[in-house]
Amino acid sequence: MLECYPSYSKMVNYKYRFILGRKNVEYLVEIPVCWKDFKHLTGIHHLKDLPGLKVPSGIMYERILRGEITRDTLRISQFYKTETLDIEARIKALTSLDFF
Repeated sequence: MLECYPSYSKMVNYKYRFILGRKNVEYLVEIPVCWKDFKHLTGIHHLKDLPGLKVPSGIMYERILRGEITRDTLRISQFYKTETLDIEARIKALTSLDFF
């Protein structure tokens, strides 16, 4: 978990704007990035069988920095990798998200 925090922290408090267009019609899409969304982007909010993850984002951040929440912690969950959810893939994607 700690390896994707630096990448994500570079993006926090920014709004990413995309202009999509087709046939002379433009659509503006804005995506704000904030700390409270971290657990949703990683998907760890789906790990309902791990009660230690039901904490506010600030507390989760501190627990990750202290090494209390790691990938090994998350892998214990029965929901970590299912047919429709792959937490490992999400975390891996977040580690390089700031390159885009």
